Amino acid sequence: MKRSAIYARFSTDLQNEKSIDDQILVCRAYAEHHDMTVVETYADRAKSGSSTLDRYDFQKLMRDAEARKFETIIVEDIDRISRDQADFHHVRKMLAFLDIDIHGVHTGRISAIEGSMRAMMGEFFIENLPHKIRRGLVGQSRVEITPGALSTAIARCPGDRVNRWWSMRRPLSSVAYSPNIFQVARRARLRNA
Repeated sequence: MKRSAIYARFSTDLQNEKSIDDQILVCRAYAEHHDMTVVETYADRAKSGSSTLDRYDFQKLMRDAEARKFETIIVEDIDRISRDQADFHHVRKMLAFLDIDIHGVHTGRISAIEGSMRAMMGEFFIENLPHKIRRGLVGQSRVEITPGALSTAIARCPGDRVNRWWSMRRPLSSVAYSPNIFQVARRARLRNA
């Protein structure tokens, strides 16, 4: 039986803590079905997939890989490892050198080509996420489902002789696609003067 490690991660503290338990559960089932012995489980909570640097358990996983504590890493999906192409390729090369395979619960052993394509898709996801969030916030503001209906923007007014901070209350849709929050704030101040 191959010694295996499970790695699980979820991105933000807005997500359900149970996500880790669910990921570990499906990874354990995968290991059992493929006659693998799980020797260690690693989990990073509320950590983005855009970097591997600030993930304590991921760093421990990599140290244990170098110590050859397991031959396989099982993840629910490849994006649990990284949504950054450079990080993924670094990890993949290091694990390949150590002769450690990566297995996805739904895909099986992940090849270099499949891993590369999925890492690229993960990076595209991260790059597009702010636009999708902004679009969703604008859509919600149009039907007044935002928490508080009006968004408060706080800005230091450029050009003031004193460092005054002030706030303006405007519908989120008037701020969301603005190229510069200071320009919006200045226009609002001039209108309110």
